[in-house]
Amino acid sequence: MMREPELLDAMGVPLEPGQRVVYATAGMHATGQLVPGTIVSVRHIADGDEPRERIGIRRDDGRVIYIGGSKRVLVLRPESEAEAWLRRQLALLTAH
Repeated sequence: MMREPELLDAMGVPLEPGQRVVYATAGMHATGQLVPGTIVSVRHIADGDEPRERIGIRRDDGRVIYIGGSKRVLVLRPESEAEAWLRRQLALLTAH
């Protein structure tokens, strides 16, 4: 059985359901902003000679959208404890 190739985000990270991501909006009414969400599905769709990508993302408002370009997606990596501590310390410095 032939395995489908992995879909990669804009930085080359494999896309998998459950990952927190931001994606770039596109289309006629798009603002081009980055919208947060969680991947719910990742698959290739056979469409003639060219396979297409279909990535399902549940937005934070609960709506599921589907996009066709993995390069419009960026996986958010979890923040380490050290990074969270450093971010809080920097925020304290700028608040003074």
